[in-house]
This record gives sequence, structure tokens and C-alpha cells, in this order.
Amino acid sequence: KIPIKDENEGSPWNGTGAIVFNGDFVDRGENSVGVILTLLLLKIAYPNNVYLNRGNHEDAILSTVYGFTDEIQARYGKGECDSTDDIWDAMGDLFSVLPLCVRTDTAAIMHGGIPSDGFQLSELESITTEQRSRIRSMLDPGDDAICELVQNVLWSDPRTEHGIHPNEDRGAGIFFGPDVTHRFLTDHGLKYLIRSHEVVDEGFHCMKCSEENSAITVFSSVNYPNGEGCNYGAVINICSDGTLAPVRFRGYEVGSIRSHNEYFNRTMSYLVEMISQNKSKLLSAFEKKAETKTLITTKEWADILSSQLDLHEVDWLSLQPYLAPIVTEGLEGENVEMIDFMKFLSLHCNLLSNAIDECDGETMETLRQNHVLLLTVFKFLDTNGNGLIDRDEFRAGMKLLKKRFPNEHRFDDPDALFDSIDFDGSGDIDINELEKAFQTTQMPYAEAIFRLFDKDRNGIIDR
Repeated sequence: KIPIKDENEGSPWNGTGAIVFNGDFVDRGENSVGVILTLLLLKIAYPNNVYLNRGNHEDAILSTVYGFTDEIQARYGKGECDSTDDIWDAMGDLFSVLPLCVRTDTAAIMHGGIPSDGFQLSELESITTEQRSRIRSMLDPGDDAICELVQNVLWSDPRTEHGIHPNEDRGAGIFFGPDVTHRFLTDHGLKYLIRSHEVVDEGFHCMKCSEENSAITVFSSVNYPNGEGCNYGAVINICSDGTLAPVRFRGYEVGSIRSHNEYFNRTMSYLVEMISQNKSKLLSAFEKKAETKTLITTKEWADILSSQLDLHEVDWLSLQPYLAPIVTEGLEGENVEMIDFMKFLSLHCNLLSNAIDECDGETMETLRQNHVLLLTVFKFLDTNGNGLIDRDEFRAGMKLLKKRFPNEHRFDDPDALFDSIDFDGSGDIDINELEKAFQTTQMPYAEAIFRLFDKDRNGIIDR
């Protein structure tokens, strides 16, 4: 059983949380050896915070069918120092002793699911390491009751039909219904059964069993199988208050990133989404730190993003010019650069948060990419960096852009255009008004701005 700390602290890398990898470390792509070795290194480095559950593919027979042994042979079977047999024996030993279930205060986490009606976790706890170690494969349990139990834990699937039924689709394990799941969770005082084992298009799927509990499928292998599919991947965050926070993601092949510009845009899109998803948490942290109205220093801004988003490897200070404008008005004589965190959050959160529940995956991906482009337009026009575009800034920007527009797209009256975008009549244009204008008019400003600054036409605007 592992503890789950407060969501603001829950990182396995600093000892305040834990991470569970829920099986099928092999046979999920062509880099199975690298995946399993990476996970083992993490387990060695963080023995009390990293947990590796056994999946049905951690099986000495099954993984010979789906490519893992072929990969070992290809990597280590060349020349006179053929060590594939020793490596394979060691992997089989490893598979057999991996844990079968992890429990938190609110969830039971196992690869497949409930093996029988009336199942108790104590049945797994009673299996000794020695007994587990002899189950190198569970494909043919025969009369071995322990092997059959292990097979059903790793091979079973939830279905909306009540009761227990043979899992004829797989030829192993069972189908268990919401009634069976509800009884299991209620008996153990839990809210969630979290399992994996089958691909789901959105990366995760919830089967509601009652008002109090659910069975959650989470599948983290993107575009399964072997990059040929189109499914999302996902992870599930378990918070200390008992709530779940699923996070979806997509994968990109390294070879498909054609330029630094494309890589940068994808990275920025991801960071913008993370900021949007964590608006409340960021706002709370900013307010605790702020001493003057809504202003914080750039270092405080970077430290809060790093800690609250758990993205310590990101160099936030170097990305600050792209994400958060510096406040200049009213700070004459100050030596410290300041950021208005309310304008920063408004800049990134309002556009995405309104649409995130309504858009499908493809539409959200387009929205994220266009958001980065829109920010570039906004910051080009917002020359004083205060988070608003006034009439003079707009006129100056239009004067520059006019040289780049074809004749049919030139605007002779920038004031009239300004008034048409200033929807609330405040005399300033904020990011939401500009976004609305982009949605409702045919304005080629974005392309023109990029061409204006991209002097060498390489698709990148450098410093």
C-alpha cells in the first residue's frame, strides 16, 4: 500500500508522492528493451516511490510471440558473445516476481482487474514471493489455483453487463460487471479500480459502478500498435482528496519533427495547455507570493511554474518573453522585472478553458497551435507589454503590416478596424477580443507578421 500526498507535493522524484507503471512494459513497440531497463533504473533510484505492476505481457511465453524476444536477439545476439539466453532467463525471472496490485487510500491498481466475484485483496497478499516466482507464464494454469488467480488478475476486463462471464475474446480471464466492481470496492473501502490492459481511444475510460465508485481504464501507449493507430495516451493523477485528474497526451515520432520551429511550437502548445489546466493552482500560488497588487518578479513566476506544474526541467526564464510580458508602466526606477500574473493567466487560460470540454482531439490540437500563433500577433501589437493593445499601438502595428498585405487586404482606416475588434468599447483590445476577431473575420495578420520578422524565410523568428 502506498500513500498519496497533497496534489501540490505529490512528486515521486522528491519523495512526496509515488508513480505506478501498470504493466505491459514490453510488446508495446520496437523499444521494449529500452523501456523495461529505464523503468528498472527508476525503481533502483526511487525504490519507495516507483512501483512496477506485472502485466499480462510480462510473461515468458507471450512475449516470445509479440516481439520482445526477437528484439533481444536482434540487439544482443550478434557475434561470439551471444548472451540472449542469459538475458531472456533474467527477464523471465524478473517478470515472475513483479507485484500484482498496488493499493492507495482510495484505489486498487492492477493490470487487468477483478478475477472473481467476491474477490478479496488478501488473496493476493497471501501469495508468497516464492510462489509468484515459479509463475513465469500464466497462459496455461492447469490445476494451479494460484496461477489461475494471477491469470485472471492480469487478463480480465470490465463490461457494462452485470455479473461474471468468460472472457471469450481473449481466451483467458473473465468479464466483470459494474455490480461486481461495486461490491469489491465497497468491501475494501475504495472508490476506484484503476486498470489498463486494453486500448481506449481517448487514453482513459470510466465505467461508473455507483455514485461512489468507478472502474477506470488508463492506457498510456500512444498510437497503438507500433505507431499505426490513432489513440491518445493518458496517465491518471490520484489526489489526496480522493479525486482523479486524468491527463491525455499525443505522441510524435522524432523523425516527423521537420524543424526547430515545429518542435518549438509543439512544446509551447503543451506548456500553454498545462498552464490552462492548472489555472486555479497557479493563481493560488501567485497570490500567496505577491506583495504588490498582482505583481511578482520573473524569478518568482518561474519558480512557481516549475513547482506547481512539476516541470522542473523547463527553463522558464528563457521562455518568459514568449509567455509572460514584463510590466513596464508605473515601475520607473525599479531594477527588478515584474510580471502581472492576472494578465498572464488571462492571456493563456481563457481561450483554451472555454473550449476544452467541447472540442474533439483534432480540434483541440488545432486550437493549441493557433493559440501560440495568436500570442505572437498579440505581443507584436502590444509594444509596451502591459497585456492590452491601445489605439496608438494598433495604428503603429497596422502601419508596419500594411506594407506586407496585398492590395485587396489593406486597411485604409485602422481606427475603424480597432473599433470593430474592441468589442467592449473600453479603448483597449485584450487577448480575448483579438481571439474573437480571428474567429469571426478573414484577417491575414498572423501570416503577415511572421513574414515581416522572418527575414531569412526559414520559418523561425529568432531573437
